[in-house]
Amino acid sequence: MSKTTIEKTLQRSKAKAEFCRRLNAHFAMGIWSNQYDRVTYQKVDHHTLSLYLDGGYSTRRLDRRSAGTGAPEKLTILPAGHQSEWEIGGHQRFVHLYFSDSILRSIALKDFDLDPRLVELPDATYFNDDVLRQHYHMLNHNH
Repeated sequence: MSKTTIEKTLQRSKAKAEFCRRLNAHFAMGIWSNQYDRVTYQKVDHHTLSLYLDGGYSTRRLDRRSAGTGAPEKLTILPAGHQSEWEIGGHQRFVHLYFSDSILRSIALKDFDLDPRLVELPDATYFNDDVLRQHYHMLNHNH
C-alpha cells in the first residue's frame, strides 16, 4: 500500500513544486506555489511544518474556518494522521518540512528527556513563532 503524503497530494493538485528533496530517512523539504485551488489532505503518514513565504492572504482552511487566512511568515503544523481541507485563493508560496513520527519521538527522548509516548503535536493553523521562522529561513537559504 502506498504511503499518503502531503507531497503526493500537492503533486495531484494545481500546486507547482519549486524544490523537493528528501534530506534523509526522516526529513524531506518542499517549496511550493499554488493559486485558485482546493486541496484535501487525508490521514498523511508524516508530520508537516509549513511556512508561508509569499501571499496566502485568501487561503483558508475550510474545516477550521476560525483559523483565519494565511499570510507571509505564518506557520502551520499538520500532525501525522490529520485530515484537512484548504481553499487556495490568489498566489501563495510556501515551504514544507516533512518529518517522521519516529524522529519526533527520538528527539523528544534524547534532547528533552521526555517520554516519547506522551509527545503529541498540535494541529495548529496560522500561528507566529519567531524562533521557528528563523530556523526555517536558515534551512531555506541552505537548500
